[in-house]
Amino acid sequence: MRNYFRFAFQAKHMRHALKFSEAVLLCLLAFVPAAYPQVSTADITGAVLDQNGAVVAGANVAVSNSATGLKRQTVTADTGDYSVALLPPGEYEVRVEATGFATVVQKVSLVVGQRQTLNFTLRPGAMTEVINVTAEVPLIETTKSEIGAAVTPLEVKELPILDRNFAGLTYVIPGVRPAEGFDPTKTRVGNFSANGGDGRAVDVNVDGGDNKDNVVGGMLQAYTLEGIQEFNVVTDRYTAESGRSVATVINVVTKSGTNTFHGTGFALFIVPKFNAKDFFTGEKGNPQKRYHFGGSVGGPVIKDKLFFFGAYPVTSIICSLSSWTTALAINRTCTSGTDDSVGLCRTTSWATLSIPTARAVQTTPISFMILSSVTITRFPPPR
Repeated sequence: MRNYFRFAFQAKHMRHALKFSEAVLLCLLAFVPAAYPQVSTADITGAVLDQNGAVVAGANVAVSNSATGLKRQTVTADTGDYSVALLPPGEYEVRVEATGFATVVQKVSLVVGQRQTLNFTLRPGAMTEVINVTAEVPLIETTKSEIGAAVTPLEVKELPILDRNFAGLTYVIPGVRPAEGFDPTKTRVGNFSANGGDGRAVDVNVDGGDNKDNVVGGMLQAYTLEGIQEFNVVTDRYTAESGRSVATVINVVTKSGTNTFHGTGFALFIVPKFNAKDFFTGEKGNPQKRYHFGGSVGGPVIKDKLFFFGAYPVTSIICSLSSWTTALAINRTCTSGTDDSVGLCRTTSWATLSIPTARAVQTTPISFMILSSVTITRFPPPR
């Protein structure tokens, strides 16, 4: 009898221990970043040689980003080669140190999907001696066979675009063009295609997450331009990381907070009295009123470890419609900002307030981008 109670007591404690272990395992898994097959990072690879062309094994290669405090470190192999993978796009400093050689430092800018080759030649000297390399990095990618290009943070910031939809920036990539409206649900997200496609077979990924409409094709949700750092477009010869597409793969990276507070603001106003008259008919231009404004802010929560970022754009378009039935039928035409060539929009019968937004969480270093999505349409009562 005593042995029975002892066995029951031990079994009870074993069950509690198993439940506790399962709870701990679930908590640990919750903090492990998800592994996505899509590309949202960049790599640095290369070789370290001496002045005679001999390999330098065991050299220390350190990569750091002062904006976020991210640091990665590796050593060269017996062949002198090194590789630092899965780096978030941004500005980096690469430092190479080896016993008996002077330290070499070079700065490099990485864009999403890039595999940058940096080879270093060390000369004899003290490790305290620092040589800064200012040579331009090669423009030709020799380690990948993908066909495509990247839209850099500078281009996202400086290139003018009327509706501030990042899809319009894809047109600077060779082979990419605006696509016809193949579905009523895609009038606001922006349609584009490559190599003669219709815009449906496009695989769009945001921070490694899927943003493809698997029902009708194309992009699922339009992210605000204020929250996008950069993106790349692959039009052919995809690598093993990409898939589910027969035309185009787009990898978008959202902005992140850094060790310094920063923000932006913008305002775009289109009012009828500033619109030019039609050259041939002499009639007034589009009577539609459009107000687009917003901004973003980001900064550190814990230096080098935790950051925040948020963006909030607002678009308000005002025009008029003759009846409730017509409003329901052509709501899409008026709110998409297209030219009102048939005269359906007039002046002030109804208004639409739309806030295009996104949700994304980016880690390593941890960064949160939290935005909301709301669309409110107000029509006049039926007559």
